[in-house]
Amino acid sequence: MRRITAGISLPLALACLGVAQNSGHFDLKGERLGESLESFKKIHPLAHCSKNDPERQVQLGEDGCTVYRGVSFAGLPAVSDADCERMDAKVGDGRNCYEGLHASFRGGKLMLLSYVVSAEGGQEWALQQVISALTEKFGKSENRGWINGAEALTVHGSELPLGQGKEKVSLIEITLSTIEDYSKKDI
Repeated sequence: MRRITAGISLPLALACLGVAQNSGHFDLKGERLGESLESFKKIHPLAHCSKNDPERQVQLGEDGCTVYRGVSFAGLPAVSDADCERMDAKVGDGRNCYEGLHASFRGGKLMLLSYVVSAEGGQEWALQQVISALTEKFGKSENRGWINGAEALTVHGSELPLGQGKEKVSLIEITLSTIEDYSKKDI
């Protein structure tokens, strides 16, 4: 395997971007990093969980789960096509399978939690809805992010195509993750 090294650590990169520092632990809708896979499955009975490919486990952990139905954040819904739960649904094949709740687990513990919701009302308005809700809970952010030394909470908007020559979908992603130095891992 090749070793890829980064010239800058994630905490330093986030500090350079002007991400707000926070001393407490973050949670998204009551869920915190370190939660067990079993607990996640109980809270989210519609979760579709599977093992990640061995070559992706360094960054994504051993297990990944996705919930497509009944997901929202700050009043914004996740809108996904009906067949996203099928194993053969692929991103970019004309279906909107981007939106929902995504979770990654290492050693059976939650290491990443990401809500991807529809930017209803427009990208800027939707970003403001999410940032306002998070600011009320965690204090003022800088550059749409917060860190606490061990965790990073970030918000960003994007437009992704549903497929070649097809329309784009406007999304807001809210991600809570552990801060890890991948330069020391064999990836």
